[in-house]
Amino acid sequence: MLPQHKRVLAAYKRIKDKVVTIQWESAWTEESEVLDRLEAERTKHPDDPIYDSLFQFRAQVSGLSRLERLQLSAASCIGFFYLLTKYFVTRVEPGPRADVAYFYSVAIFPQIRQEEHVLAKVPLDAGKLRLEDVAFLLTTLVRLRLCFGVMSIAAHRVAQARFAIDRHNVTELWTTMEYSAACGITRAYCNRHEVHMANFMHGEKVLTLRDAFCSFDSYFVWSAHHREIVETLGCRGEVFVENPWTSGLIKQTETQKACYFLKGTETSAEINNISMVLEELRAAGYEVAFKAHPRRPIDVSPLAAFTAIDTEVEVTSLLVDLQLVIAQYSTVLTEAWFMGKNVLLDDTSSPELARSLADRRYFLLQQTERVTKTSTLQNRSLDESA
Repeated sequence: MLPQHKRVLAAYKRIKDKVVTIQWESAWTEESEVLDRLEAERTKHPDDPIYDSLFQFRAQVSGLSRLERLQLSAASCIGFFYLLTKYFVTRVEPGPRADVAYFYSVAIFPQIRQEEHVLAKVPLDAGKLRLEDVAFLLTTLVRLRLCFGVMSIAAHRVAQARFAIDRHNVTELWTTMEYSAACGITRAYCNRHEVHMANFMHGEKVLTLRDAFCSFDSYFVWSAHHREIVETLGCRGEVFVENPWTSGLIKQTETQKACYFLKGTETSAEINNISMVLEELRAAGYEVAFKAHPRRPIDVSPLAAFTAIDTEVEVTSLLVDLQLVIAQYSTVLTEAWFMGKNVLLDDTSSPELARSLADRRYFLLQQTERVTKTSTLQNRSLDESA
């Protein structure tokens, strides 16, 4: 039996994972009804980004049971006051000046933008809260009627922003947090300190309540289709189209190389079906390989007959030498398509996922060039179908 506090943390993590995971088994028609209802309620509140956070959180937890919501609220209440204490007593030493702070990989941002700014990376666990920041968070907590679920996330995000301001004196915050219900509160905080909050799309986007009501000063997406998706979801702020993959990365090759990118949640039945797909490609003359998901390891022993690409290999450099890129659903597919590669959508290994992707207006299912589905191949060659 786990100690009580570990059991609580385990339950909290399970619920949090559920909140930020797309519910593929749900129909978008059902979720859109929830979105319409929340949109109507949102109009009754002030045009303040903190309410965008409240409604994004309400959208995300709409599928939770009453017990799960109570568990999430209780754990978040403890976490909120813990973070206030932790970051309030933290000291921040001045660091090198920069005009932009970011938190994850710099590779997410277009190279041309990086060259125009001085960037500083903020460690994910770094944070600082001044007395005025604590007051802002407590006031926001009251305004949102003690919604600890969103405030515990916001406490960390605001502390990150304060750390960036105090250490680097930044005027812009570059984020990748459209899935985080804290983005609206963080935006409101940044605006108080004259810091522009820009978000950069860093993963494929489909219609999902998870990203509804996300709020930024600027939001950069990969295509007009993705802009339509985020606007349908009620995104607040200006949305711009900016493709991060430049033509300089495109390299057409004569090699018959193909690679399957796993999503890391495949069942044994899916893996067996993927093995058959790869075998068919090999029979068609391709050099076949696969790449496991770097953070979600699964049993891939049925794929032992094919070359396994090291999970640490950088994706973009790998794509350059491929002629065909295969997956069920992956950002890699979209990146490859923008780089001019042929992509093969595996819609037979998990028909349920394929139906949900169509329901949620998946970008590649809207394209007619260089996109093929395994269900339509039959006896046609890949060159004919592409």
